[in-house]
Amino acid sequence: GLLESALKDHPDYKTTTAKNGQEALKKQSNEHFDLIITDIIMPGKDGIQLIDDLRKSNINTPVIAISGGNNQADNDAGDYIDFARYFANETLAKPFSKEDLLSTIALVLSNKNSDFMQYL
Repeated sequence: GLLESALKDHPDYKTTTAKNGQEALKKQSNEHFDLIITDIIMPGKDGIQLIDDLRKSNINTPVIAISGGNNQADNDAGDYIDFARYFANETLAKPFSKEDLLSTIALVLSNKNSDFMQYL
């Protein structure tokens, strides 16, 4: 996908992929990641549930949530992105460019030590 192709040859980033939210949680419990990028809409555990589970486990890894909506009307995509802003450090709505992705990653990583996101 776009994420893998945009990041696989980037000299500063080493990537690990997970098939779904449950696998992502398992991988996070076994190793430390500087950033998590998740789709909001996924089968099983969706991106919002994934972020919620991470925070409940006191895992404060920065998160970028991406969405192109779901199988319903296209205007639902904006609702999902708006909702995700309460959970993720940054959001990206599809379609986005490689440059958009890289600049969002750089922004989140440059802010990763700040406590701007208070999670209840």
